[in-house]
Amino acid sequence: MADITITAQTRTDLGSRPSGRLRTDGKLPGVLYGKGEAVSIVLDHREIRNTFNDLTRRGQEFTLLLDGVGQRVKIQEIQRHPVRHVATHLDLVRV
Repeated sequence: MADITITAQTRTDLGSRPSGRLRTDGKLPGVLYGKGEAVSIVLDHREIRNTFNDLTRRGQEFTLLLDGVGQRVKIQEIQRHPVRHVATHLDLVRV
């Protein structure tokens, strides 16, 4: 299987209102943690949905390009809206 690469940017506006604005714009707020300090990030919701729509891929390691620097990560948790079942927040862990 080909290696998956997802792009992300560091996010500086924290809190529920900025996160809501990101979701309205088609972005997905998240956090990257593990070795080192935790970093708040923003991803493209469509890219995540299209890449990880298959349940078997969710435990798979992939490359996260965070501000141009590649890191190996995997999904720790996907938080979803209770009615619409769309992703609202993504937790990634460094491996």
